[in-house]
Amino acid sequence: RDKHELELDFKRFWEEFRSSNSEKEKEAALNLTIDAFCRLVKQHANVAQLVTLAFVTDIEKLKISSKTKSLDVLKVLRFFSEVTEGGFSPGSNLLTAVEILVSGPIDKQSLLDSGIFCCLIHVLNALLCPDEANQRLKINYTEEPMLAEKDSTADVGQARRLEVEGSVVHIMKALASHPLAAQSLIEDDSLMLLFQMVANGSVTVFSKYKEGLVSLHIIQLHRHAMQILALLLVNDDGSTAKYIHKHQ
Repeated sequence: RDKHELELDFKRFWEEFRSSNSEKEKEAALNLTIDAFCRLVKQHANVAQLVTLAFVTDIEKLKISSKTKSLDVLKVLRFFSEVTEGGFSPGSNLLTAVEILVSGPIDKQSLLDSGIFCCLIHVLNALLCPDEANQRLKINYTEEPMLAEKDSTADVGQARRLEVEGSVVHIMKALASHPLAAQSLIEDDSLMLLFQMVANGSVTVFSKYKEGLVSLHIIQLHRHAMQILALLLVNDDGSTAKYIHKHQ
């Protein structure tokens, strides 16, 4: 079978895995997904882009399911933390796979073409929500029941949140080093959203921190957002200058 058909199979089987209700159906769909994946690798197809497309698709579903059509931090963290009854962690596995991809000697242009950087900008924006969201975070961390018994659910949830944020930031910084990374954020104004996040951190969040209204954790995340923006601008080939000037 040709590459295009295999890519369609991979996407279809992955969607079946994500939407299946029973563990038996999930297991069957997962086996088919892995089989399609292996055949793609043998044909040297662009597996990296398929993984990132699956990531983007799942995050977009979270946005669509929201009344505001924007990402909710709790839904994002649950997606990256949930473990199915069969022991599968689809969100966590996707995040890990993308992090491994950007860490290797891969052409990051194909990853940018998938729209994953735009997607991650919105994920980061959700993670930069007010601290009170942390108090609502309840994650059933079934992989470590002893830890869950020892610590409060909130503590476990916060630990997982830090892991997710670390992975997201690492991926974004790796992608930001590409000369066309900033340009990839223009079409849906994700670049402008990143500017707004940084500006909000500089004007509002840092002052709230001095008043004790914002945690150090959020301040550190805002600093990472600033570093990501700096990497984008330093590595940009000049193609975004007109866009930035227009939105000043």
